[in-house]
This record gives sequence, structure tokens and C-alpha cells, in this order.
Amino acid sequence: MRGAAPRQIREINRSLLLNLIWKEQQLSRSDLSRRTGLSRSTVSVIVDELLGDELVRESHVARSRGGRPPIVLQFSDERFFVVGIDMGATHVTAVRCDLRGRLLSRFSSRHDVQTDPEGALALLVHAVHEVIDQASDEERWVGVGLAVPCPIDLEDPDGLNPRILPRWVGHRPGQVLEETFGVPVSIDNDANMGALAERWWGAARNVDDFVYVKLGTGVGAGLYLNGHLYRGAGGLAGEIGHTSIDPNGPICRCGLTGCLEAMIGTGHLLRQIREADGPHAPSSVTGLVTAARRGEPSATAVIHEAGRYVGLAVANLFNLVNPSRVVLGGSLADAGELLVAPLRATLRERALHTTLAEGDVVTSRIGPDDVAIGAATHVLEAALADTSRLTRASPWSAAASLTSE
Repeated sequence: MRGAAPRQIREINRSLLLNLIWKEQQLSRSDLSRRTGLSRSTVSVIVDELLGDELVRESHVARSRGGRPPIVLQFSDERFFVVGIDMGATHVTAVRCDLRGRLLSRFSSRHDVQTDPEGALALLVHAVHEVIDQASDEERWVGVGLAVPCPIDLEDPDGLNPRILPRWVGHRPGQVLEETFGVPVSIDNDANMGALAERWWGAARNVDDFVYVKLGTGVGAGLYLNGHLYRGAGGLAGEIGHTSIDPNGPICRCGLTGCLEAMIGTGHLLRQIREADGPHAPSSVTGLVTAARRGEPSATAVIHEAGRYVGLAVANLFNLVNPSRVVLGGSLADAGELLVAPLRATLRERALHTTLAEGDVVTSRIGPDDVAIGAATHVLEAALADTSRLTRASPWSAAASLTSE
């Protein structure tokens, strides 16, 4: 790289080799030299550093193709973990994952996050303790990813949106976690985190143009275009929940009229089922979905209507963005075909045939923890881009001990 300092070139080469080892998992030093064009001596020096930092390990000796048998290198997945938190409007879910996105431990609890920030912050700390306390002393903690239920300001992601979460003004969850545990914290919108999980591990793996739609208390979308997350000019891209579906509809919490979220958000769905079933109505979307799966008519009707409204919004997505896939996540997506069938029927009526020819609609393969796993993946993505984050990672017990001081 012309004009780059030797130290910068070394870091670029180190990152290149480490990412290849992470991705391929079965490469020798000679493979790395051949794949990257770096000299064998350069590869050998960097690999020795990575071995010394315990970022990679020598797995086994491969069969010789003539000459000395090559030693296969593997990424030290078992030496590191990342924590992801889904701080929803009505729950907190924390997961601990290895560097392959595999779930190692999990904690979840319902809480009125929107209106009780102090209690939610205490629950965040408790949730992290619950998942890290199951780690071994040898494991290193890379960081925490935090998914929040509102758009974020790219200049100040820890200052949560006052329009959506007015009671959180002055409360900074990322700062609390960093000061409590002494590890870096990265923050993003929950739909973006869900999209990241599906892109790396789920229904949109290796799909360059897709949209993840989260259907929960709030409704949002994460847009991947040309293989990259699209945020828009101010970081607000993907607010599909605040697109107008019915100009004569109810007032949304954002202040607009007839938003998708006002038509299919958790509050609206539960009001509908209470009007239909009275005191015996389900008290949660999970209960509503379960009732619909049992074939209860009123619950099924509520889910079907929600599917038609989501279909209107998704039809607009296909016409405007032309994704090759739309992935549905969140609690409402657990309804599966009960939701997707009326959604697809609406698509056939509202979307251009040519935009649907190359596209499909599926539900998350990861399931209810997709946002939390996406938050953990956010940390992994940053660490693979800047390998010094892995080198600086410390044993989890050292970070967790800060809370006992």
C-alpha cells in the first residue's frame, strides 16, 4: 500500500491473515501465503504473533503433498466470547456467544423498559452477570453489543431517542455497562442487529440485498443493500413502522397518523383480542400466537389482519428497494404461515410482479434470540475489522470483578 507506514501495513496484513483463518479454519502457512500473495517469511512472523496472542492454534498436521507436512491453523473460537443484549420495550434478553455465533448461555426477563429506566438498567447488569458467570476462567471477553428499541443518533448512540423513549432522557445504558464491567460496548437499533444476525448466521446468510423486519412492540427494519447495512443520511433508514398504512388510522406514539406500528404493534394487537375475547383474552403476543395456532377464531383473525397490514408495507419495500429476500423476526413472526399467508396474498395484489420474481418472504431461522445474537455479532464484526480488540480482550473474571470492588 503506497504511502502507508510499515506499522500500518503490518496491521493490515495481520488482520488479513486472521480473517482468513477465522473464515476458512483449515489453512496452513503455505496456504495463507498463496491466498494472500504475502511472502512465506512475512506469514510465518505474523502467525507466530497470533499463536503467541492465543488468537489461533495449531490444529493438526495435514497429509503431505510432497515435502514437509503442513500444520493446519484454526481460530481459537473457544478462547473468546461476546455478549449481546436485546433491550426491548418490554423485556431484556442477554446471550453469551462464541466467535461462531453459537449460543453458550442465555438469560431473559420481562420488564417495562420504556417507563422504568432505573429498573431496566439494574436488570441489564443482572442479565450480563447471569450469562458471564457461566464462563470459564480461561475465556476472554471481547465486549458487549446492545440493541435498543429506537432509532439511534450515529454521533451519540448512547443517548436514546427522546421521542420514542422520553423517560430515558439522561440515562445512558452503554455507559453504565462500560463502567460496570470495563469492556467496550457497541450500540445499534434492534432491527439493524436482527438483520446482522440473519446476514451472518440465519435466513439471509450471504444474501447481499435483503430486508429484516422486526415485528414486536415496535416495528422496524434493517436494510442490507449491496452487502452493506444502509442507514440513510441521518441513520434513520428502516423505520418501516412509521410508514403510513392508513391515513385515517390511529395516532402512533411517534405523533403521526396510521403508522404500521400503530396498526400491528403489540399494544394494538392486544387491544383487538381483548375487544373480541374479553377477560379471557391472551395478555401477550406469544399467547395470541399460541391461541391462533390452536385455531381460536378471534386470535386467528387478529393475526391474519396483521399479516395483511405487514403485506402492504412489504409490498412497498419490494417496489422501492427490490430486495431478494425479506426476513420476518420478532414475537409476531412466530405465527409463521398464519401471518405469512395473508402477507403473501397482499403482496400479490400490491407489489409489481417483476419485483417479486426474484424475491421471497421468510421467517427468521434463528428465532426469538435473533436480535440479541445480532448484538453479539456486532462485537465480533468490529473485532475482526480491528484485531487489536481481540488482543486486548481480558479474562471475563477480571472484568466482572469490577462490580465487587
